[in-house]
Amino acid sequence: MSNLMLDYIKSQPALWLEMLDNRKAITEGFVSAFDNKPVKRIILIGSGSSNGAAKMAAEFFNRSQGVEATPIEPTRVAPLLDILDPSQTLVLALSQSGKSASTLQAAIEAKAKNFAVAGVTADPASPIAKQLKNHLLIPCGEELIGPKTRGMTATVLTLYLAGLALWKKDDLLIQDLRSSFNLASQNIEASENWCETNSFALASRNTFYLIAEGTDLPIAQEGALKLLETIYTPVHYYEFEEFLHGVHCSVSDLTTLILISDSNGDRERMKKLDNFAKTHSSAGFFISTGTPSHLDNELFIQTSGNELTRPFETLLPFQVMSALISKKKGIDCSKSPFPNFGSDYKTKI
Repeated sequence: MSNLMLDYIKSQPALWLEMLDNRKAITEGFVSAFDNKPVKRIILIGSGSSNGAAKMAAEFFNRSQGVEATPIEPTRVAPLLDILDPSQTLVLALSQSGKSASTLQAAIEAKAKNFAVAGVTADPASPIAKQLKNHLLIPCGEELIGPKTRGMTATVLTLYLAGLALWKKDDLLIQDLRSSFNLASQNIEASENWCETNSFALASRNTFYLIAEGTDLPIAQEGALKLLETIYTPVHYYEFEEFLHGVHCSVSDLTTLILISDSNGDRERMKKLDNFAKTHSSAGFFISTGTPSHLDNELFIQTSGNELTRPFETLLPFQVMSALISKKKGIDCSKSPFPNFGSDYKTKI
């Protein structure tokens, strides 16, 4: 069985570097449309992987650009539109295919209330791109598989580049992004080797908990979605401190904990939680950055040292897990288990 998903994953580093080199062409239309608008707040609307991309990009806008950013599901945006100032708010409608019905509806509602709105899609001929005057193209090409990897990270990078160009703050982060992208291929290879070593344990478990803190939390969300979409097993994600307040009671011989830990974070308590899980028959895995944790079943991921480059670093193991563990379980990710689901529930136009 071929592994198209893994091919897309491995194509990402070259795409990211190409996007960096072509960032002016990618963002110039967006910048010309909004350069004179006093944007103080951004609303990032998206579902599924686009929601994950929105949350990763919100970390970037909030921490790096000094702009308040709110990632939100399209069905929950209406109350915000009633209380925010349209003259100072930019609404971005995220959908890789450009066919998300609920995202388009939310964008239309925002336009009707005089908000500046831009579509962010990989298809300039898509319904969202056609309906909205302003459009930011995700230059990832077509991704012929349901669980998105290449397009998801390209969405995050497109938003980064657009923000950097609009607020003209690009030098230092661009350098760190390039450093991160140059490490990506070896991080993918390390993730493959780690998955192969632990494939039996990963493929045989019933429930996964992905636990993270800081900028790794939205990565845990997207990692959980990728695993759910590919290995058809319950996967939950939690902020580290939140997991300690009750969720730990569900640890058993049916659960697997995967902790994402940076050496600058709450590592010692995370190591204690890893030991707690193993003591109570749960499987435990540690994805570490900064410095190695020296725990069993650890995967060490190299980073740029800038926490804003994490979407291009700590997300990679979960993408690789999705591609390899699904294959181990005999699941073909290029085929949907419910091919009529989108049309039945009208999620796509």
